[in-house]
Amino acid sequence: MGRFLRHMYSSLLLRYNVMELLDLLLLVSGGLNLPLDHTNQHYLILNTSHLSKFPIKAKRCVSSIARKLPGCELNVGIGRRLYVANGHLKRPNRPGMHCEIRKTQAKEAVKLLNCSRNAVFGGDMNWDEHRDGQFPLPKRWVDAWTRLKPNNNGWTYDTKSNKSLKGRKLLQKRLDRFVCKLRDFTLKDIKIIGNDAEPPSDHYGLLLTICYK
Repeated sequence: MGRFLRHMYSSLLLRYNVMELLDLLLLVSGGLNLPLDHTNQHYLILNTSHLSKFPIKAKRCVSSIARKLPGCELNVGIGRRLYVANGHLKRPNRPGMHCEIRKTQAKEAVKLLNCSRNAVFGGDMNWDEHRDGQFPLPKRWVDAWTRLKPNNNGWTYDTKSNKSLKGRKLLQKRLDRFVCKLRDFTLKDIKIIGNDAEPPSDHYGLLLTICYK
């Protein structure tokens, strides 16, 4: 992990679905400091993986609909702050698929974060526009993938290409995403990572890069 981070050129790394082991550790501890090889730098992972080399002020918002919304405020210098939160919206189980619950969760999460000047909300949204409609984004909020790669499908759940899902019926969805409100930053790049089979996750990861304006 340390070698991977050291080779990253970006100041902020946001990755969802890193390792189940880390999730288990963080559920117990609420946060984990990882030494970066033999240097004196440390990266903080907050629940399902927010990694930062900036000072972190840990916060935690709790949704009223039984889903935690872990988040942290990053002091990124020059008086600028960035709030990063991770979510996992209701899984679309049959018979009802829970569309209304998922919509309510999405609206509540964005509302909680909207008071921040700069905010990034990422995770497994379990969102499908054909089923759920457009993701509820207020003014100044954007979907990072559709903004940066409007002509790319962005499937993070793909039973055709993901070896971890071999044998399942064909299903290709952009379930995982980042939505952002950025006043002092701009979106630079977003890409799918972890295309090789990486158990135990059945989703590909997303890597979002932002930079100062």
